[in-house]
Amino acid sequence: IIHISSIAGQVTPLLAPLYNASKHAVSGFVRTLAPLDAAHGIRVTAVAPGVIDTPMWREEPEKLRLMDDREGGDEWVSAEDVAEVMGSLIDGREEVDVVSTSASAGGGATGLPSGDSREGWRKIKVEGGLILEVSKGRVRKVEQFMDEGPTGAGNTAGNMDLAYKDIFKMLGSGNWGT
Repeated sequence: IIHISSIAGQVTPLLAPLYNASKHAVSGFVRTLAPLDAAHGIRVTAVAPGVIDTPMWREEPEKLRLMDDREGGDEWVSAEDVAEVMGSLIDGREEVDVVSTSASAGGGATGLPSGDSREGWRKIKVEGGLILEVSKGRVRKVEQFMDEGPTGAGNTAGNMDLAYKDIFKMLGSGNWGT
């Protein structure tokens, strides 16, 4: 069983508190069900994608403006990379390739493009409770405790300050909630 969490389940931006809370809940739910794997062979896992290049972002101007489209700005995670990681969680394989903690980005979703080295990558066991963060060019195991959180390409919306300004302006207007 694969659930869709998000990097929003690892961070706490003010912009979408109910969405963030739901993604934190998905991650907790998946980890709570981890013992089902050893006891009954029911493997419950999740992917936690970064900012995926989908119509949900591209066709919503209020969301799209949060992305920094300048050179060197925000990057998108492809839906295909997320699907590839999901496939690796259900196709029966015992291990998946992930980037080591704090390693730099590089490589494809569950493998490396031809010509890349394996430096910074390691194999981990696919088991119940596993949550894999899918970023641009890397897959990382989300640790239950002391996790470094999402970093790197595909995990940022660099203009988030615009949304914060809008929220604080609305709250300061005296008309909030009416």
